[in-house]
Amino acid sequence: MAFGLPSFQQKNTNPYGPQGPNFRKIILFSVLGFILLVIILLVMNTILSAPKDSFMTFLGREQFLSDTVAGSQKRIRSGDLAKLNSDSTLLLSSDNVALLAQLQKKFNQTKLDDTTKKQQVDATVATSLKSAELLDKFDVTYRNILLEKIDQLLATAPSVRDSLGGNDFKAVMNKYINDLRSIESQLDALNL
Repeated sequence: MAFGLPSFQQKNTNPYGPQGPNFRKIILFSVLGFILLVIILLVMNTILSAPKDSFMTFLGREQFLSDTVAGSQKRIRSGDLAKLNSDSTLLLSSDNVALLAQLQKKFNQTKLDDTTKKQQVDATVATSLKSAELLDKFDVTYRNILLEKIDQLLATAPSVRDSLGGNDFKAVMNKYINDLRSIESQLDALNL
């Protein structure tokens, strides 16, 4: 400190500025740390939302199958298929309630959102069934469509079951898978 000059008029001899060499390092590491934290949070969010998204897609497909089965009862002509369809409606309805309870438990959501429902609607099914009804081939076409939709659900169900885990959830999914396999085997056995 020079004598006679006030401290604010003294010449700064520090080449790093008034804060010193550590100030720049602290700022640099703070910015890099913040960027790293944001990246980690984005990756974690993506990883954690993937199981929910697959479950929601699965629920949308399940809901579409359930709605198709319930809405087709009056158009079926075969007595055996009508009985199987009626039984399937009850099974799928029961399974749907159990799956929605798991949705509530896992994600605090009481119902499937409308966007997901709409994304899983297969518009070709309604067209195919309407054409088949006009051609008097509804039962065969309906059975084939059900088998296709059941196969799609059975293909994705194990990965959905395993991605979310939990004993209750696995039990619900295992019951649903068994119910689908039962419906599928009965549909295969029908002679239409």
